[in-house]
Amino acid sequence: MEERKELKKKQDDILLENVTNEISINKESSIEELLIVLDVIINGSKIIENAKKVEELKSLFYLKLKEDIINSNEITKDKSTYEIDFKEKINLYKAKKKSIRDEILRNEKINLKIKTGLIDEIKDLIEKVDLNKETFDSIKIIQKKWRETGLVSIRERNNIWNLYNFNIERFYDCIQINRDFRNLDFKKNLEEKNKIYKLAENLLQEKSIKKMHSSLQELHEKWKNIGPVSKENREIIWTNFQNISKKINKKQNDYFTKLKEQDKLKVESKNLICSKIHSLSKQITSHQKCHSLIKEVIELEKKWLKIGKINSLENKKCWKKLNEAKSLFNLSKNDFYKNKKIEIKTQIENKQKICEKAKILKSNTNWKETTIKFINLQKAWEKDKTQNSTKINDIWKEFRSHCNEFFNAKKLFFKKLDTEKIENLKSKQTILLEIKKLTIKDTTKNILNSFDEKWNTIGALPQGSKNLEFEFEKILLKLYNGIKIDNKELSQIKYKRKINSIRNNAKELIKEKEKIRDIITEKVKVIGQYENNKSFIVPTKKENPLLDLIEKNITNVANEINELKKKLQLLNSF
Repeated sequence: MEERKELKKKQDDILLENVTNEISINKESSIEELLIVLDVIINGSKIIENAKKVEELKSLFYLKLKEDIINSNEITKDKSTYEIDFKEKINLYKAKKKSIRDEILRNEKINLKIKTGLIDEIKDLIEKVDLNKETFDSIKIIQKKWRETGLVSIRERNNIWNLYNFNIERFYDCIQINRDFRNLDFKKNLEEKNKIYKLAENLLQEKSIKKMHSSLQELHEKWKNIGPVSKENREIIWTNFQNISKKINKKQNDYFTKLKEQDKLKVESKNLICSKIHSLSKQITSHQKCHSLIKEVIELEKKWLKIGKINSLENKKCWKKLNEAKSLFNLSKNDFYKNKKIEIKTQIENKQKICEKAKILKSNTNWKETTIKFINLQKAWEKDKTQNSTKINDIWKEFRSHCNEFFNAKKLFFKKLDTEKIENLKSKQTILLEIKKLTIKDTTKNILNSFDEKWNTIGALPQGSKNLEFEFEKILLKLYNGIKIDNKELSQIKYKRKINSIRNNAKELIKEKEKIRDIITEKVKVIGQYENNKSFIVPTKKENPLLDLIEKNITNVANEINELKKKLQLLNSF
C-alpha cells in the first residue's frame, strides 16, 4: 500500500513538471489547464517546494481571466465559477502549506531540544574521569543520534552546530583515550572529508547552477556531521574545502551576475516597447488611425514576447507594465469610439432641435425678428461641425426645406406689401390734397376727426414718406387750432396721433407705457406727501387757506393721474 502511494506521488510530480513546463513556454494555455496543474500540486508531495510555481500559476490565471473578460466585455457565469474554484484551491493549498510549515517548526523545536540534550551528554562524558572504550562507544552513539536527528531552524542551525563541533573537538582533544581508537576515527573522518572534497571539485563541471548550488549545500551538511580529524590535517582539509566552495560560489555569482545583466537589457527593451504602446494610446484621432495603431500594438507585443523570459520578480513587473500599457491603449480606443458615438448623438440632437425651431418659425409672419432667428439658426447649424451621417443629412434636407419655405413666403409677402404701400401712398396723397382745400369756415371738429380717422385706417407707406405724414399733421393741427377746440381735447387728439404713429412698434409702445406708469407712481407719491402735510395742520372751525390749497393741489394731481390712466388705457387698447 505504501509503495503504491509513493508511486502515485512520483507520477504526480512528473505530471506537474510536464504541465508546468508546457505552461511556462506556451502562454496560450487555458484556464482549465491551469486549474488541473493546481490540482496536481495540491495532491503532490512537494507542497513547499512548489510555492513559486503556485505564485506563477496565480499570476498567469488572473492574466488569462482578465484577457477573457476584456475580449468578451462582460463577466460570464463560467468565468465567475472558475475564479471561485481557483480561490478554493488556492486556499486549500495555503492550508496544506501552513500545516506542513507548522509541522516543520514543531519538528525543528523537537530537534533543537534533542541536539541540545546530545551536547549536554557530550559535556557529561568530558567530565568523567574513568574514560575507556565504553566512553568512546557512547560518543559514537551520540554522533549517530546527531546525524539521524533532523534540521533545526535556520536561526539556530549554525549556533547549535558550532556548539556541537566545539564540544566534540574538546572531547577528542581533552580526553586520554586509546590513541589507536582515536587515530582510526581521525583517519576514517579524513577519508570521508576527502571524498566530500573530491565531490565538491567535480561540482565545478556541473552545468546546472541550481543543481551545483544545492549539491554544495548537501556536501556542507554532510561535512558538519562527520567527526573531527587530526590536528595536523584539520586546518588543511578545511581550507581546501573552503577554497573549492569559494570557487563554486564564485561560478554561481558570475552566472547570476551575467544573467542579471542580460535580464537588465531585456527589461530595458521590454519597458521601451511598453512606453511605445503607452504613447500610441495618445495618437487615436480617427477611425482609420485607430485601426493602424491596433496593428502596431500587436506587432510590438510580438517583439516583446520574442525578447524572452527573465527572472521571476522582474518578469512579473514587465508583464504588469505590458498589461497596463495595453489596457491604457484599449481604454483610449474605447473612449474614442464612445465619445464619437456621444458626439454624433449630440450633433443629431442639436440638429433636430434646430430643425424643430425652424419648423415652428416657418409660419411666423413677424418677418424682421423671424428672419434674424432663421439667420441665427443657420449660423448655429454651420458652427456645429458634423460627421458624415445619413441621419444628419436627412435632418439637413428637412431644415433647408423649412428655411426655403419661410424665405419664399417672406419674399412673396413683401412683394405684395410693396404694391399695397404704393396704393396706400396714393390714398394718403389724395386725402392730403382734400384737407389742403379746406378753410376755417368750412371746417368742423367732426370733419377733421373724419379726415384723421381715414388717414389712420390706411396702412403702411413706402420708405421716405415721413414728410407726407408731417405735412398732414401740420395742416390738421392748424385747422383744429383754427376752430378753437378745447386745449384738453386738443392735447388728447395730439396724444392719440402720437400713439397712432407708434402703434405698430411694440418697443415704442412698451417704452411709452413704462413712462406713463413711472409718472403715475410719482404723482401718487406727491398725493401721499400732501396727505402727510395735512396731518400736521390742526383742524379748526375757521377756514384754513393752507389746508384749502393742499386740498386743491391733491385734486389737481388726482385729475392728472386720471388723465394719465386714460392714456394708459389707450395704449393698452393696441
